[in-house]
Amino acid sequence: MLVDETYRDTCFTTPYPIVATQSKKVISVSSLSKAYGLPGLRIGWLISQDEDLMERFLAAKEMIYISNSALDEEVAYQFLIQKEKFENKINERSLENYKLLCKWLEQEVRLECILPIGGVVCFPRFKNPDSIDLDKFYSTLMQNYKTMVGPGHWFAMPDSYFRLGFGWVDSGTFKRGLENLSKAMSESRK
Repeated sequence: MLVDETYRDTCFTTPYPIVATQSKKVISVSSLSKAYGLPGLRIGWLISQDEDLMERFLAAKEMIYISNSALDEEVAYQFLIQKEKFENKINERSLENYKLLCKWLEQEVRLECILPIGGVVCFPRFKNPDSIDLDKFYSTLMQNYKTMVGPGHWFAMPDSYFRLGFGWVDSGTFKRGLENLSKAMSESRK
């Protein structure tokens, strides 16, 4: 079983143990990209208790990609040895935005969403997708309000769903983004 634990360290409660520590049949993958906002480094890892499988993964990596940039590896290393210094601030901001998201979703009756218990993304959907011009919604949101969400088709889902991230922007910017979503919905009614 392959488990993507990219957001493991951004749980709102105590993070669960790394899943690969539970069984030799589990592979955990993660990176610095999403939870820590360092996507430009392209640094990640794979964890497995299966030594033979790890050897195969290492051989495959060496065939595809010999090494990362030494500078990227040093930046990643410096971040990791100090991550606790940044982790609390990152999680505080995420939790603050999460609370704004919850409050907004309570008032925004046109959407429904199962809220995450960790991570910094959710996947709301329109309750009545036939009542909104979805193409107009996405273009209005981007063109008029300079606000972006990931339309459902990016994730092999209908465009009545969208990916909404709430982790990296400050609370004022995030609140404006939520307001922009509501405005774009109102302007895109059929």
